[in-house]
Amino acid sequence: MKTDAPMYLALHEALRRLGTPGPLAVPDLHDYIEDYLHEMCALHLPHGSGFDEGVHLQISKYTADREMGRDTERLVFVLAFHHMNDAGYHTGWTHHSVWVTPVFGGIKLRCGGPDRDGTKEYILELMYGCLTEEVPTFEGWAYDQGRFNTKEKT
Repeated sequence: MKTDAPMYLALHEALRRLGTPGPLAVPDLHDYIEDYLHEMCALHLPHGSGFDEGVHLQISKYTADREMGRDTERLVFVLAFHHMNDAGYHTGWTHHSVWVTPVFGGIKLRCGGPDRDGTKEYILELMYGCLTEEVPTFEGWAYDQGRFNTKEKT
């Protein structure tokens, strides 16, 4: 069993398990999957240095899109960026969405929101680095946490 994958693949696979009918469905593990998604985002996505409120995966957007029959191949993140001047004084906040779409052999990122002082490019650069980093898959994480033995369930 492969226990590490690029973060975007690991998150997408875990999201697919939430309420998916058929062999990928694991309804009794819904809370564990959400714990995994929140923990991976908290540990591996930008925080601090402008990302004071962290970066949040839109789990409800993903599940709502699936229920409406819309494209669920993308990941959507939201964040607020805290701007400061050279003297370290607060100059305001901007709010952004980041859409992650699979392309041949990788991902394409797009950032919405105002581009104040080159913020969007900075956000995309950091997000790309984080999302292509290897992280534990849900199965590897759950097994390490002692939540369940996935080898018995597969």
